Amino acid sequence: MFAEAIMYHSYALSIVEHVKLREMLSYLQPKVRHVTRNTILRYCLLEHERLKSFLRECLSELNSRVCFTCDCWSACTSRGFLTLTAHFVDNNWNLKSRFLNFRYFPPPRRGVDISLFVVGLIKEWGLETKVFSMTCDNAGAMDVMVRRLKSDLHSFRPLPLNGRFFHVRCCAHILNLIVQSGMNVIDDSVLKVRGAVNYIAGSDSRLCVFDKCVADSQCNFIGKLRIDCPTRWNSTYLMLKRVIEAKEALILFGTIDLSFDYVLTDEEWKIVEYVCNFLEPFDCITKLFSGSDYPTANLYFPYILAIEKLLVLGHNHKVPSIQDMASAMLVKFEKYWSDYSIVLGIAILLDPRYKNVMIRSALGRLYISGEVERRVKEIREAFIELYNFYDTSPSSSLPPRENGKKQSSDGFGVNSLFEVRFFPFDFLFTFQFTILTYINNFFVRLLGFRNM
Repeated sequence: MFAEAIMYHSYALSIVEHVKLREMLSYLQPKVRHVTRNTILRYCLLEHERLKSFLRECLSELNSRVCFTCDCWSACTSRGFLTLTAHFVDNNWNLKSRFLNFRYFPPPRRGVDISLFVVGLIKEWGLETKVFSMTCDNAGAMDVMVRRLKSDLHSFRPLPLNGRFFHVRCCAHILNLIVQSGMNVIDDSVLKVRGAVNYIAGSDSRLCVFDKCVADSQCNFIGKLRIDCPTRWNSTYLMLKRVIEAKEALILFGTIDLSFDYVLTDEEWKIVEYVCNFLEPFDCITKLFSGSDYPTANLYFPYILAIEKLLVLGHNHKVPSIQDMASAMLVKFEKYWSDYSIVLGIAILLDPRYKNVMIRSALGRLYISGEVERRVKEIREAFIELYNFYDTSPSSSLPPRENGKKQSSDGFGVNSLFEVRFFPFDFLFTFQFTILTYINNFFVRLLGFRNM
């Protein structure tokens, strides 16, 4: 139980040797045998092996394929680490995400080296024949890694459609690149805010004066000002948000401290508010794309459409600084739009709320009608091809057909399903689902089953 507590709460192993903790344990049970950090380490490793064996057994019984996420990370000591995460739907149709490895990755860290390292990790878990896709960032080494990895995994067992959908670029990372390009042309008013926050946070005496200004101005600001990190755009958004909440206090601080050279004019405050409001939707969408407890592929088209709309509105904004930011972000947006995998379009087809209508609507706002039809046809053909791949796969979990005969195309095959469930039945299905939800909630309240 001590080992489980250490692993669950991320305690240091040395906690078992703390004097006061040992005194408390001896008080609770005088016959207790105290252990050293080396002993508790062995217990932690045994528990780790037990959990690892349990996860390996679950993965071995898995009927579906597995999608992987690979990420390279450098600690403050410049030591490199590699994380491998598995995403899959278990045999009970529950979405699961499991960290498989967090390993030290020594140099060199070229694409070929990363590929060999990842292949070894996948084989260690016995998943080399169940791979569907690999999601990673847009670093050049990762592109090389994906090409080499696809070739190696294809030799173990053919990937779906020869690995056509193997490489999926990280939506959150691309969104970060888009916003970072806009932050490079940020307005001088935002730089002035950054200087004001650094000035106040750089001295305890100035912090005390600022706290007094917050109390005297009676503003709704609670907490502290945030210092942003230039490499993380969302920290700049959070800094602006906190500064706007403390606007009255900052104005009062500027009248008290004569050395404060970062007093903003009314026009500059308006620009700061415009920039903050412009960045807020991107922060919300980033959080949605980064979620791990719910499916995110079906969010792709609606929110990409929302991003495109925000950039177009910003491009036509009355404030020049917003126009400059949106223009720089539009260039990056157009660069990465064509790089997305069409497998995310297939996810929209499988979502009964969207299906083909959403794809046509989203693409129609970005391309001319001829290009829209070509891309819709491409997604449709890929969907049918992928369905047929799973339908004929030896590992398919679908029940066998009688007499080994294939279903007629006149029945409920993939082609008829694809056509029938399109407009206008998409909206009819959503309407029926909404009505049934309201009816269910009504009877729940009527019969008093709310707490059951």
